[in-house]
Amino acid sequence: MGFVGAAILPHGAMIFDGDPNSDSAACRERNSTMPPDLIKDCSTLYSSCERAAELVADMNPEVVLLVTPHGISLSSGALGVYMATSACGNALWNDAWQDIEVSVPLDGQLSGQLLDFVQKQGLKADGIVTFSMMEAPLRWGEVVPLWFVKRKVDSDKVKYIVVSAGRRSEGFEVIGKALHEFASNLHRRLVVVISGDLAHTHKMDHTIPLYLPDYRSDLKPTDIAEEFDGMWESWARGTTSPYYKEKESGNLDDVRPWFAIESRPWLDRILKDDPIARSCGRRSIPILHSILEKEIEASGRVTSHFLCRRAPTYYGMMSVAFNVTRSNSA
Repeated sequence: MGFVGAAILPHGAMIFDGDPNSDSAACRERNSTMPPDLIKDCSTLYSSCERAAELVADMNPEVVLLVTPHGISLSSGALGVYMATSACGNALWNDAWQDIEVSVPLDGQLSGQLLDFVQKQGLKADGIVTFSMMEAPLRWGEVVPLWFVKRKVDSDKVKYIVVSAGRRSEGFEVIGKALHEFASNLHRRLVVVISGDLAHTHKMDHTIPLYLPDYRSDLKPTDIAEEFDGMWESWARGTTSPYYKEKESGNLDDVRPWFAIESRPWLDRILKDDPIARSCGRRSIPILHSILEKEIEASGRVTSHFLCRRAPTYYGMMSVAFNVTRSNSA
């Protein structure tokens, strides 16, 4: 038991518009009017998120630990652990997608144990208490990945922990190490779900206002966005092969062993180029690298199920699941 696997899921609400049969009338209407290329990308991302959630469900989790770069952040830059017993919210973004809602039960006791553990490890961390322990609010960075996961896992036995990575720019290795050690000592099956998107500086072929950057942002297209996302894909696959220009490289059946030693050079390059590419996943996905690296050091085997990478708008997204096996797995 303990740590049994992980997944990376995007949090761009626009992927819901890729489902022509959505329960949301607004999503169905947008789907019917979107350009074909945009529909294709959003539909592929939507299907890949469903598949990633199915792979999470196959891991038979009892605890899902979500790491988000867009949760409630502490001004100190400390890691934030949600301390409520439930959380709910919607995927509101650009005055749309507020009808995509999710509510999950949080394990308040386990969250408290996690906070105490990481603090004793020397991490700068604090608990986030909301409204006298009423439900914690969620937004798109949490709602989008949790919406897919909750639809697939056994909701009667699974509880959640939400950790906000905030705007920490350093320390992912020590955070990942601490989270891995905490998870490995649990007597419950824990899956880590990482919320995060890729470069936010892609060039766009459309001018639909809903999918454009906020006019108040300083995001500008760059020449490295596609190459940057390709490096993330190579990292996720655990391979030395470059996927710089493989826009169609996503494959729902691409399964291979993942090796930290192969992925680390990509991660180093990603961190170096991130100030230009502007990736929110920079604050969450590297934590998973450290978790998986520690699992391999503990003689675990990690398998990557790479599912999809697309950039339907100014930011890139990818979905991938990682399965963990050990010779003494329970």
